[in-house]
Amino acid sequence: MNREEALKLIEHDFPDYAIIPKIFWSDKEFILITTKKDITSFEYIDSVLKKDRDIILSVVTAHGPNATKYLDKSFKSDKEIILKILKKPLNYFSLGDELSPTDYMSKEFLKDEDVISEALNNQWIEYGKIDSKLITKKIAIAATTKSENFEKLNNEFKNDPDVILSAITNEKTWGDSEIFKKISDKLKSEKNFIIKVLAINGKILNQVSDNFKKDKEIVMASVKQSGYALQYAHSSLKKDIEIVLSSIEQYGGSALEYADHSLKINKDLVLNAIKNHKDNLYIDYVDESFLKDKDFIIRAVSLNRKFMSLLRNFDYNFVKDVDIFNLVKEGKAIAKLYSKELYQCLKYQLPEHELLCFFWSGGGDSFHGYELFYEKKSGKEISKTLIEQTKKTIIKELFDNCLIVEEMELELGCTGEFDSQGGLVVALKPLSETFQWNVVNQNPVLNFNELSEYNDIITTINLPKNFTGFSLNGQNSEDLGFDEEKEQTNYDITPVGKQLKI
Repeated sequence: MNREEALKLIEHDFPDYAIIPKIFWSDKEFILITTKKDITSFEYIDSVLKKDRDIILSVVTAHGPNATKYLDKSFKSDKEIILKILKKPLNYFSLGDELSPTDYMSKEFLKDEDVISEALNNQWIEYGKIDSKLITKKIAIAATTKSENFEKLNNEFKNDPDVILSAITNEKTWGDSEIFKKISDKLKSEKNFIIKVLAINGKILNQVSDNFKKDKEIVMASVKQSGYALQYAHSSLKKDIEIVLSSIEQYGGSALEYADHSLKINKDLVLNAIKNHKDNLYIDYVDESFLKDKDFIIRAVSLNRKFMSLLRNFDYNFVKDVDIFNLVKEGKAIAKLYSKELYQCLKYQLPEHELLCFFWSGGGDSFHGYELFYEKKSGKEISKTLIEQTKKTIIKELFDNCLIVEEMELELGCTGEFDSQGGLVVALKPLSETFQWNVVNQNPVLNFNELSEYNDIITTINLPKNFTGFSLNGQNSEDLGFDEEKEQTNYDITPVGKQLKI
């Protein structure tokens, strides 16, 4: 085995280091490569090189805690190496709870400010095990990486602004800040300190004095960190366009919910909110007068393609307008569609196609949607889909927002259902021949209708020649609870099936 072959071997997931010639385990460059990739290779290297400082530095930099059991005792007093080990969080899974500080460093470091701070940062040691006489400001700040340690600090540090700011930074809370509640009234009255606090957690605006809630500089610091905090501002600042714009920029369009009504009817501001709307939250902040304005709708979808689909009270008359519906057909806007409009959009996107086959699934309280697997062009055989990605994305969006389940009066993946799955076929043109699709459980990517002995057929979709429209078939599996005698969960399977002809 030459060096190149040995290096290629170590790229395997589970290399057999025992078959690598000993000569390579005395090659420092080779060892630096192997030990960086896999700490267990350290066992095979030459005993002299196990004490090589460059190799040890490389190992502890790459593997942190996992390197401790391979260290020679001489490195327990090497501060640089100890600090590199402590840079990574302690991995209890691989090292166990029984690891004590003296297992990886000299006792002298138990009094070293830098080492103690780094150990606290990554929770190698518990704050309560440190001699109280050794606690400095740096150590107190490091201790607040676990916010519960704040309560254990003495009053000197509990009233130190830097320590408090560190503790708030590390506090994980969805509600009020417990740490902010505990600080002195003197600090709570200092404007500059409050601005720093709100730059870390803007929602603490809810806990500051009423006077500060009227202060534009303070509220601005808050909404720049959390646009959601706009709701806690004084009513006078909810009318301030700069404050509201900053809130929208940080939190997205949903922030407009907390703005004054005078801004909710400001067309430019509302369009800005629509443009910056995040995630798939409903857009509930648009005044009804705007939703009767066709030009507004067209501008809104030009800024956010999802605009219409995210209106909780979706008006189906939108898609009856020719200009707006053309945007939907072209993929420039997304809207909730019933079968006839959905059919027209699919025909527009895929004029050469005769049919499409989707696999659908759901469970819990959500419908997981439709996934396109097969297609058939006119005069061609059924095949796995080769539709270009741009069109495939448009089709997925069309189906993710379609109202077929509601139109068919079905319940798929509704609350109480453990699982739902099946197939959906769309015939875009009158079928040229009788059609059958065996929808296979968990393996819809087989060749069309191919089965193996391990497959379960969820359902079979049969369509007559000349059929045009949609056919959805499958099953719901309802969880009936656990049968203790049989030691298994009971399920009730309900068939699902319906067709919509165009």
